[in-house]
Parts: sequence; structure tokens; C-alpha cells
Amino acid sequence: MVFISAGRIFSTGVSFQLTTQTRTPSDALHSHWRPRESTGGGLFFGVELSDGRRASTVAEHWTDRDHHRAADDVTLITRGGGGDSTHLDQDYFLSPVPAEGSMTFYVVWPELGIAQSSVTISTSGWAEDADQIAQLWPLQSPDLTERPTPPAPPPSTWFDQSRGTDSP
Repeated sequence: MVFISAGRIFSTGVSFQLTTQTRTPSDALHSHWRPRESTGGGLFFGVELSDGRRASTVAEHWTDRDHHRAADDVTLITRGGGGDSTHLDQDYFLSPVPAEGSMTFYVVWPELGIAQSSVTISTSGWAEDADQIAQLWPLQSPDLTERPTPPAPPPSTWFDQSRGTDSP
């Protein structure tokens, strides 16, 4: 079973929690956050706004995502989450706040036998609610023109030995 279990409106977007519950333990819950070819899937999750714009976990980019997108692009970002072998809560952030109309959530998870499903919800009043949010201080975007150099790991440690490799 997969369902939206919580949601909050912010001035810059909407956060919500996707909850997955299985009757029997499944290792597939540990591959939830990013669809992978090697495992036959993982969770595929996306949204479509009433104006036809779409965003999904398949198209998510982790680097420089805010600096290389058009102002009207929709982004769906995987946030924190947790669970165990029968339960998973995964947080997402959708930006910008959807305009008046509706939004459709889509999900498919081949490893868990979950066929494509969708549900449409009203976004009536969301943009108006977001406009009522009091900004306590202005948002300051980080300067990503120069990436900081990470600190060198302590010598003769696992961190030093694994440097530059993809596996420990």
C-alpha cells in the first residue's frame, strides 16, 4: 500500500510524505529513493500539474538543480525519510507551489508488484495560502560558482583508503 500521509505548504513549494506499507518484509523498501535498472525498478514517483507540467524522481538531478532550470520548471526533490523492511516514510519537496486547479500523483514500484496508480487532488487555495506566509528573513542562495574543496581525510583511515573509489 502506498499513500500520501502528510503535506505542508511553504512560500516556495509543497512538502509531502509518501508512505509505503507492506504485509511481509521486503528488501525492495531499501531501494526506494531512486529507480535503478540493476534492481528492476525501485520506486517511480511523479506529479503532473493541471497545466501539464511534470516532475518525477526519474528526472531528479542532484547537482546545481536550482541554477540550471527555467523559472517555470517544476522540480520534485527527494528529502529525508526512514523505515524498516515493512514500512517506509519518504519526504519530497515540490516547487513551485501548484497553481489553482489540480495535481495528479503517479506511482509504480515493479519490485513490490505495485502497478501504475494515480490519484488527483485539488490544489484550490494553495497558491493563495502560500502568498499569506510571512517571510521572516530573505532567502539567500548559495554561491555555487566555486565549489569548496572538501577537507582531506585523516591519513591511514578507511576514509583515506576509500578516497577516489566507489566502494569501501
